[in-house]
Amino acid sequence: MHRHCRSSSLARTWSTLRARIRRLQHASPVTSPIDATAVNVPLRFIATKSHRAMSTATPAPELQEPHILRKSVIASANWVSLKKIEWVDPRGVARSWETAERTTRSGDCDAVAILALLKGGSKPTETVLTLQYRPPVDKLCVELPAGLIDKGETAEEAAVRELKEETGYHGNVVRTTGIQVNDPGLTNANMKLCILDVDRTLPDNRHPVATPEDGEFIDRRLVPVRELLAKLEAFQQEGLAVDARLMHLAIGLNLSGFLTDTADGSS
Repeated sequence: MHRHCRSSSLARTWSTLRARIRRLQHASPVTSPIDATAVNVPLRFIATKSHRAMSTATPAPELQEPHILRKSVIASANWVSLKKIEWVDPRGVARSWETAERTTRSGDCDAVAILALLKGGSKPTETVLTLQYRPPVDKLCVELPAGLIDKGETAEEAAVRELKEETGYHGNVVRTTGIQVNDPGLTNANMKLCILDVDRTLPDNRHPVATPEDGEFIDRRLVPVRELLAKLEAFQQEGLAVDARLMHLAIGLNLSGFLTDTADGSS
């Protein structure tokens, strides 16, 4: 009895729905004028408006410029100072950061690195690298010649001096970059890069003699520029550490050649 009543009820419901559908099919459709300006509205824009209309989330707070409140010295030594920075992040939250700073900066730039390009004669263009032991990493490190800028000295003057001291070569500055930061998550240390042309045919550059400072033990290596990346990778295989900036330069030169070959259709 219960099943029969349920079946009868379903039959009546279905019959009623069919009758309503037939009435709707025969009814005159209601049309409304089309807004021509709405036809070209991108779907993405419509979806975005709809999403915003339905969203009940609280709007994100407006971000502000992060800024430093104060610095305090934790410890200081001859060359480096350890400091605590109290600052405010873009959401207005007060935070702290520990940083190392040089105590020797006399101007707006700490140091200079030197990319020396040795030209002249029958050899391909070479650059000179320095190998020296670095206690912080406990390894022999492969780097570009570099050094601190003395008080009253320009980056260009420091570059010529440091190249002569560390490698014995004399060069002429052809380009100087702006200031770049070294490791901004750890320190405010910065530097410039000077590119120098070195004429190998000059008497002073035929048998260069380095004059390193006391405590500097520097090994000089000449590497063809086209072979720089391969040579640095070989140094790493030998267990030497390679300065990240030098490796990035080598990868950039290699990538530049790759892109040029690709553009010429020779890849």
